[in-house]
Amino acid sequence: MVEPDPLDREIDALLDVEPSPDFIARVRATVDAHPVAGRGWLAARWLAVAASVIVLVVISSVWRGQISTAPPPPPNVPESAALAPPAPIVIEPITITPLLTANLELGEQQ
Repeated sequence: MVEPDPLDREIDALLDVEPSPDFIARVRATVDAHPVAGRGWLAARWLAVAASVIVLVVISSVWRGQISTAPPPPPNVPESAALAPPAPIVIEPITITPLLTANLELGEQQ
């Protein structure tokens, strides 16, 4: 076994003391004055779990609502009408007649 260094023995001897009762009383009073921080984390965890459950319930109800709604039935159209081509769209030309004509060479209006 290796013998400790004389300096280490001296440090151990200096540190080998009991704390004073006054010091112990102050430490205990300080510890008792501070609230326990662990309970706040517990409440935050439960809050996160509750919020997650609510989100999952809302998402599943919306998703099931979309699945359960069936599309409307197609309109009652006879098969022969569905196979016939639609009637052509006819666009008639528009003719614009002037209301007032002028002979610019002669400088007169009609």
